[in-house]
Amino acid sequence: MKAPKLNYGEWGELYAFLRLTGDGRVQMSDAHEKKLDGSSLEILSVIRHESLDRTVSYQEEREPSGERNIIVSVNGAPASEVGAEKFSDKADELLALVQQGLHAPFPVSEEIAGFLVDVQVEHFKARSQDKSDIFLDISDSRAGVVRKDVGYSIKTKWSKKSTLFNTGAGSGSRYKRLFGGFCGRDSGIGPAQRAKTTIWN
Repeated sequence: MKAPKLNYGEWGELYAFLRLTGDGRVQMSDAHEKKLDGSSLEILSVIRHESLDRTVSYQEEREPSGERNIIVSVNGAPASEVGAEKFSDKADELLALVQQGLHAPFPVSEEIAGFLVDVQVEHFKARSQDKSDIFLDISDSRAGVVRKDVGYSIKTKWSKKSTLFNTGAGSGSRYKRLFGGFCGRDSGIGPAQRAKTTIWN
């Protein structure tokens, strides 16, 4: 299939999806984004809400041999089974294209685009009204805690610095006057990062 042309942020969302699904873990870091050796969260499943009536989940299944497979389900019904390493391979290929310094928007190879379609990615970018780009079921073995359907907003540093607020047409802000200043909440911030912003004049 012919790959669509997307910007760095949009390809970044798909890279994160491929990388997280393929690797099956999230590396922990400190406040300065330095990796904490041996500290990671296990990803039990990755969820993409592609439309109001279409949810695709990617759940890991581990063989006795240690081999990892991903069960792809659409609205709870299994659709296919794919080796986890294929997701990681496509993430590597996408990253290699970005590192070539292509001018955005740019297409990826037909192989990457075809793989995304094969694993039920019909919408290459998240809906503008969504607060999160991706949802994860994660396990923290250190604390013995499992959290389900945790939403994350993906920001990339591939090109210019990303913005804290979503400035797209699908987002909006509401402000009210509060004690001589303005207090507002931006609808473009994901649930995990949502915060009140006070602007003083």
